[in-house]
Amino acid sequence: MKKNKQPLLYFLPFITFALLLLSSWQLSQSKTTEMLSTTSSNALPNINLPLLLQPSNRFTSKTLEGKVCLLNIWASWCPACRAEHPILMNIKEHFSTPIYGINFKDNPENATYWLKTEGNPYVAVGVDVDGALATSLDIDGIPETILLDKHRIIRYRYKGILDMYVWKNTFQPLIEQLTREQ
Repeated sequence: MKKNKQPLLYFLPFITFALLLLSSWQLSQSKTTEMLSTTSSNALPNINLPLLLQPSNRFTSKTLEGKVCLLNIWASWCPACRAEHPILMNIKEHFSTPIYGINFKDNPENATYWLKTEGNPYVAVGVDVDGALATSLDIDGIPETILLDKHRIIRYRYKGILDMYVWKNTFQPLIEQLTREQ
């Protein structure tokens, strides 16, 4: 009598799903924040990009000069950026630190629509369609939030979804320190 091996094929999707679920859980348990966030003292490279909401105007390095601010690299197609967006809106609403954006390899129409429907936490957004600025910033994934001092020196980089814990325990103390130093 010949055994039928087809019933094993029915379980293959369940086994695959279980392995993916286990891998996701293991990734979520890692301490990615500590591994990916860094302090720095590198100068921001020169920026000269079209503004997202006013393409005839430019987003330049001078836009960021003279104030402690955040530079957030994001895209409308990025699920992690969408998850981070309410936090940025909260920061805009309750704190005085200006947030600037760099829209990364995105369709400008999609990015504009997203900001108009979900809210705009940014003072201004530069459009980095080809990713050249992100490359010069060594951005290897988005979202990423960069803390700049008033001289456009990068003081802290946070890779991943910014949350209120990181905002209150990392960004706020650094912003207060940089503001006192002005």
